[in-house]
Amino acid sequence: MLLTILFSLVPIIFLISIFIIGFSWYIASDSLKPVNLAKTKTPGDHQLPFENFSVVSDGLTLKGWFIPVQNASKKSKAPPIILTHGWGENSEKMLPQAEYLNRAGFNIILYDLRGHGDSDPVELTSLNRMLRDFDKIMEYVLSRAEVDENAIGLMGHSIGAAASILKASQDERVKAVVSSSSFADFDYLAEQTLRSRGLRRFPCQFFVKIFWRKLAGVALETISPVYQIGKIAIPLLLIHGDQDEVVSAGEFEKLSKSAKKAEKFLIKGVGHSDLYLHTEFCKKTTHFFTSNLL
Repeated sequence: MLLTILFSLVPIIFLISIFIIGFSWYIASDSLKPVNLAKTKTPGDHQLPFENFSVVSDGLTLKGWFIPVQNASKKSKAPPIILTHGWGENSEKMLPQAEYLNRAGFNIILYDLRGHGDSDPVELTSLNRMLRDFDKIMEYVLSRAEVDENAIGLMGHSIGAAASILKASQDERVKAVVSSSSFADFDYLAEQTLRSRGLRRFPCQFFVKIFWRKLAGVALETISPVYQIGKIAIPLLLIHGDQDEVVSAGEFEKLSKSAKKAEKFLIKGVGHSDLYLHTEFCKKTTHFFTSNLL
């Protein structure tokens, strides 16, 4: 009798399993599709001189802005800071940071991630693809005569912060890096992806991570900030808001514990998207870069 019941459940269990796997594939692929946000401003709206530029990565055209140090002599060089925006945003979102860092004496490079802003659209993207784009941006930066190639800084927000951590862990040309609201690992990212869709972690989290690995084409550990941040030996500043509703402050704690040496700054009372507009954020990042690059 018991065996009869169990065998009768096999088709049901099979159908449920197929549904869970198929649904997990949908979530995994859908979560990697960039949400493009149109730009409405340029550096000129912040009274900053700028040049448009473009680079080609994997056959895709990426667009950006170069903001030179103001009132600098033609023969002088200044440190460059590459700013990388978050998911579903564009380089316009980093214009406030570009303004105060430029006035502090830095050349500023902003660019749109693939599938974002004015860069070419894509069906899906991943951190390892963003790192290939980062390589092309770096090549462009080093081609500029007014750039001090021995004092390159990176600052990113959210997934842009994760990309900046990974780039700094791989590229010895980077001399200082600021991470604003980065996630630590893909366990959390999968959980948050499901939660944002009103779903619990079980049973899809396991399969979402498997499909992310398949879509990215690399082991997730190789592009997980928490596993790579320990390779960074240069000055590193980790900033997070204790009320972050997108990437919890627990991710900040994971990164802090895994980093060999880092300045840590948890700002009270701010969330994910208002963190990098906070006065203390501006002061802390300006002091960090001027102390380590100028």
